[in-house]
Amino acid sequence: MFGSDFTPILIMLVVLAGLFIILREFMCWYWKQNKIVDLLQEINDKLAGKENPLLEPANLDTTSQSTTAAPSSKVTKTEWICTCGTKNPLDKTKKIQNCSECGKNRDFVLKNS
Repeated sequence: MFGSDFTPILIMLVVLAGLFIILREFMCWYWKQNKIVDLLQEINDKLAGKENPLLEPANLDTTSQSTTAAPSSKVTKTEWICTCGTKNPLDKTKKIQNCSECGKNRDFVLKNS
């Protein structure tokens, strides 16, 4: 008598659980969640790999770097020399003049040299 009262409730719970699992799988398939999870896991595995240059520490070895100073800028009557070493024609009628090689501003270069 005790088991017969709960049998319909137990059957309904089992049917609802099965229906939930089926609908959940359908919704995950429809919204491509399974594929998205797989792709994110693949990306995560690639980022965690040793071949990833983004995760490697920066090369902070300063012994191999050149210790020569950058060339200073100079100005003559017809040209100005940028800190990158490029000779540019001097045109004082132009308010703004940039280096033809590196694009630095003439007034900024000459003021800060």
